Amino acid sequence: TQHRRHRRAVRAFTRRNHETHWIPDISPEHASAFTQLYAHTMARVAATTDYRFGAQTLASLMSLDEMCLVRSTSEIGVSGAALFLRSGNDLFYYLGASADDRPAGTNNAIFDTAIHCAQSRGLRSLHLGGGSESLRDFKSQIATGTVPYSVVQRIIDEPRYAALCETLGVSDSTHFPAFRAKLVERRPR
Repeated sequence: TQHRRHRRAVRAFTRRNHETHWIPDISPEHASAFTQLYAHTMARVAATTDYRFGAQTLASLMSLDEMCLVRSTSEIGVSGAALFLRSGNDLFYYLGASADDRPAGTNNAIFDTAIHCAQSRGLRSLHLGGGSESLRDFKSQIATGTVPYSVVQRIIDEPRYAALCETLGVSDSTHFPAFRAKLVERRPR
């Protein structure tokens, strides 16, 4: 079930004639608009380079059959958007972006649309993921329940993994994957 505060924000958003749209087949135009909005959002929130994906990476992600987009529009145009990944019977929140002057309830409406579209397609759950304390607080206002989950650290292609670690000069690390520490170290901040 959904949290009362979330439902109230969604009702207020739709009362002002704002809309959200589930886009299962992401067109190049939708992909381009999301990429621009995402870059602007990452700059606004001063996101680290871990979250600043380039246009080519985002285009590749959005070309996946399992990826879908939920987009909100208002009098300012596109006010927010989020990417969701379908896997089996589950839907996973992947990335989100929003305009500086978005109407109140924009993000709530995006998640509400994702919930209803997932339910109508017979998906069993929407996993919102973790995040900073403020992001977790927002996500906990969407639903009243949680489900257990686990993180699996598994190397699927051992020879390729070993070659990558060797190329980066990593033999032992407390990071997983081991080469991640070197990649992060090399990124410009």
